[in-house]
Amino acid sequence: MIAAVMSSSPVPIPTSALAILTLLTAVSAVTGLTGWIWWARWQRSQRRLETAQLERCCHRLGWRLEVGNRGVTILGRSLSRRWSLVAGTSGDPGSVIFTLGAPDLDQALALLCARSARGDARQQSPAFMRLTPVQTVGSRAVVRAFTVHAKDRDEAQRLLSPTVERLLIGRTSHAAQRADPSLRIWICPHGVQIISARSDFNWIRLRQVIQLGLTIGLRSGFP
Repeated sequence: MIAAVMSSSPVPIPTSALAILTLLTAVSAVTGLTGWIWWARWQRSQRRLETAQLERCCHRLGWRLEVGNRGVTILGRSLSRRWSLVAGTSGDPGSVIFTLGAPDLDQALALLCARSARGDARQQSPAFMRLTPVQTVGSRAVVRAFTVHAKDRDEAQRLLSPTVERLLIGRTSHAAQRADPSLRIWICPHGVQIISARSDFNWIRLRQVIQLGLTIGLRSGFP
């Protein structure tokens, strides 16, 4: 019985070992805090570099850039209509939203949507998704990655062209230009809206969205 009690008693930690353990814990905490501070500073530095690049590129193209606490807005005019791209906002319906003209999803004519984003599109406009059939149009790569909802095949086919397909699929090893699995493109009587869940300020990616919106707007017949 005495032996059992003795075997279950905790082994005292030498004072020197306890001091070393305390020191290691303190060093670990300081190192973690230092790493977090360094990461936050690096993130801010990257954001400043991206914003500076956006400013240069937008100025060169005659677009206006507005920088806010939660993101950036790029403003321009094309096809005799104003357009805007808001990037970096948080929450629903997306982190990148391109708007050409005055789109109204309640009167949507067609939707070009990444297959994995159909659930989000259904939440935005359930009546349209329920009543508008899927049209099989475009290249094999487009059909694999996207669905096109439209009242007839001609309406769906009008959205696609070699330029539109290249912007959708990417066909490049550059990560910023690959197909966006969150993409939703709504075509309405008075405008186009593109919604993406991507949230960075990469210029190549943002310009790709703008080019896509303007190209589809032109093919949709907006003056």
